Amino acid sequence: MKKFLSFLTVAFLVLSLNAQQFNNSGFETWSGNAPQGWNSLGYMGYNLCKVAKSTDAHSGNYAIEVASQNFPPVLAAIMGMEETFVVPGLLTNATIDMATLIQMFTSGTAGDVEFDMQTLANLFTDGLALTNQPSAITGYYNFVQVDAENSYFSILGLMVAEVEGQRQIVGIGYYSDEELMKSEGYQEFTIDLINFTGTPATELILLALVESDEVEGGFSSLFLDDVNVVYPSGLEALRFDNSLSVYPNPTSGDFRIEGAKDSHIVITNALGQVVEQIEHYNGQNIRLNDKGVYFVRLDNGSVRKLIVE
Repeated sequence: MKKFLSFLTVAFLVLSLNAQQFNNSGFETWSGNAPQGWNSLGYMGYNLCKVAKSTDAHSGNYAIEVASQNFPPVLAAIMGMEETFVVPGLLTNATIDMATLIQMFTSGTAGDVEFDMQTLANLFTDGLALTNQPSAITGYYNFVQVDAENSYFSILGLMVAEVEGQRQIVGIGYYSDEELMKSEGYQEFTIDLINFTGTPATELILLALVESDEVEGGFSSLFLDDVNVVYPSGLEALRFDNSLSVYPNPTSGDFRIEGAKDSHIVITNALGQVVEQIEHYNGQNIRLNDKGVYFVRLDNGSVRKLIVE
């Protein structure tokens, strides 16, 4: 019975962590020209920027292309606008408050970097629901520039929580073309997420933004694929190594580790919480008092499961 309960605990954790990934992270599933699980700029049935299916993929069949686009002249006429403008390309996993964003665009304040974080938190809602705290966002990009001087992209990760009844950004991560590698083809990116408040995030929002002036040949495009969330103690990142031995296992509480001399040891429980750390392990006895499932991790990434009965 105890082994069966331990199995259920691990299975539940695996399902929970796997669920905490962006929907359609590889952009393989589409409804017409719209990628399932992702949103972009649209108003009154018009696409305000370019978001398109691309067969130039890092893996699988498809990736997504994001690019700037001229504001639709027909929509400008309907809205009584005398001039049109270039709308930046935008992709997000969140729901967009388009009414407020359109007001910002038409008033000329959308490009104002001075608008506060509270406004940003309210513009994008219903992101990835979190029960574990992410440490990074990874993925692959290919930035195809037609005008290197007047085009750039940025990818942001926003960690959001409700604080005193109000949505607030409690953490952020950032990646931009200032960091990009100049070689052609797909390049891997990593956005380290930093929680600057200490308040656990309950929501993760990804924003990919492309700004470009139109030149002969069109607009610069950002291609994205295989966008994933990384968790510091997630089972999806564990590498189980047969050369590492934890004994006895199961144990009543006391155990030792073979194949880990002089290694940094981190022991986490089934919720990913660190319960014990040893800077330099030299074969000494370790004791865990609480029953449950644990994971013993070495600094080289090797992991062994341990059951305390």
